[in-house]
Amino acid sequence: MPFISSQAIFTAALQGQSFRFSGISTLLRAWQHKGFNALYEDADSLATSTILRVDAAAPHMEFGRFVDDRIAALTCLCFPNAPKPQLEALVLFVLWNAYWSGTYDTDEGDLSADFDAAHEWRLKTMRTATRAIRANRDELRHEVDAINSVFFAFGDRYCELEPLTCRSIVLHEIYERIRAYATEQRMKLNETQPGFDEYMELRNRTMNAGALCLLVPFAMAREVPFQISCSWHEVALRKQVKVLLCLLDDPLILAAQLHYEECVLNAVCTLLGPETPLDAVIAQIDQKIQDAIRLFEEAGEKLMDDFKDNEDLYSMARDLVDGYRNIVTGTVVFK
Repeated sequence: MPFISSQAIFTAALQGQSFRFSGISTLLRAWQHKGFNALYEDADSLATSTILRVDAAAPHMEFGRFVDDRIAALTCLCFPNAPKPQLEALVLFVLWNAYWSGTYDTDEGDLSADFDAAHEWRLKTMRTATRAIRANRDELRHEVDAINSVFFAFGDRYCELEPLTCRSIVLHEIYERIRAYATEQRMKLNETQPGFDEYMELRNRTMNAGALCLLVPFAMAREVPFQISCSWHEVALRKQVKVLLCLLDDPLILAAQLHYEECVLNAVCTLLGPETPLDAVIAQIDQKIQDAIRLFEEAGEKLMDDFKDNEDLYSMARDLVDGYRNIVTGTVVFK
């Protein structure tokens, strides 16, 4: 389906309008956020020193402008109980996750209109991620660019604390994220507007929500038993986390996208049309958020009920459900 003057359509739809997005208040009424990691000062020191190191290594990226972005605060909200070694690794991961997609254009020149060059850089990132997570870091360390050096620093800590089997699953999610950015770039260059479901699948991958969920047990310094990890209820929990992270964020960033981007991909835009005005779209998104909260709660109750006769498994299931909630509520409180 051709992307027909999206910028003009969406700007016209928003012109002179304000909309009431109640999704965040709906979420916080349903889920009260639990805690803030007491190790914040150490986490903030690591985040700041890492940002300044990258800025010194690649001044043209102007990475120092991110010093005040409170990445450590976001990490401490999402992982309130992580011990110091895990928290330090998570700060580095969240830092890389937040800025990788927005800095590579600057690092390599403007690649937004050059798919082949951008693809080469994405392949380079995949090689870096593979070496970092599989502990073959010395093979490639001298070739790593400034932003991916943050991922290498994450890998240094992550490999010491997590078995290869768990690391490999996270690596798969990172591959999926990088591939999703290729799909997104192709859509923008071809001026293609995805449908809602196709867009949500893409957005979930570019946000790297799957990796964030997989890092919840890492933050707990625990490994998920196979009885839980193989449960369809656990899979359903992670699916709803992905849905919520996307739908809670997209209405908030839409105005900025319309201002800065030539081709806007956003959940709001996939639902907006001649017969569906902006207020109706926002109402749909609010309802989808309520549905995702309900489906998450149902899956969580079923997961815990499956292990009610095993104290250890029940405790792990309960803590995992709480950890997934914290990813969502921590992100919302941070915003």
